[in-house]
Amino acid sequence: MVALSEFDIIKQYFSFSGHGIQKSGGVLLGVGDDAAILPSSKTPIVIATDTLIEGVHFPKYFPPQHLASRALGVNISDFAAMGVKPTAMTMALSLPSSDPQWLAEFSKSLAQQCEYYGIALIGGDTTKSPCLSVSLTLLGNTHDEAGSTLRRSAAQDGDDVWVTGSLGKGAAALALLTETIASDEWPCDLAEKENLKE
Repeated sequence: MVALSEFDIIKQYFSFSGHGIQKSGGVLLGVGDDAAILPSSKTPIVIATDTLIEGVHFPKYFPPQHLASRALGVNISDFAAMGVKPTAMTMALSLPSSDPQWLAEFSKSLAQQCEYYGIALIGGDTTKSPCLSVSLTLLGNTHDEAGSTLRRSAAQDGDDVWVTGSLGKGAAALALLTETIASDEWPCDLAEKENLKE
């Protein structure tokens, strides 16, 4: 297998925002140069970063399409909690190897998620590392010049708390897949465990 350079990886797999990035937050210059350029705005910028590390946040050989979805999802949930829509993002991707099949599946899923949420991938970095990790930084703007958002510090007694899914299942699934939790602590038969890997 021919090792791809950083620029080859970016050009082949992570230039999917292309020339249509003006639709996604008015990006002036995106992937391919030394830095991205965004237009200035009268409203404050909102920024969130999350990192997923192999063996800590997901097991080894975790399907790349699921990793892409999860990496973006954990960041989007932070924006949703504050009532802000993300418009652009950067990505730092550390790879043990430049596996074309892995990159193609990861890239396809990430591109689909970005299109769905209207987010432009505008830059970042790719590096070689013994351990796979994905770090995404999302950017967006508040709706007004005052920087109005939903904030944890504004929570008061009697406020509703909204969650999706079941709390703790993600951590339990990771523990089962990495065998750091005994099956009798959280019962799961072999068929269910195989489903977690898909």
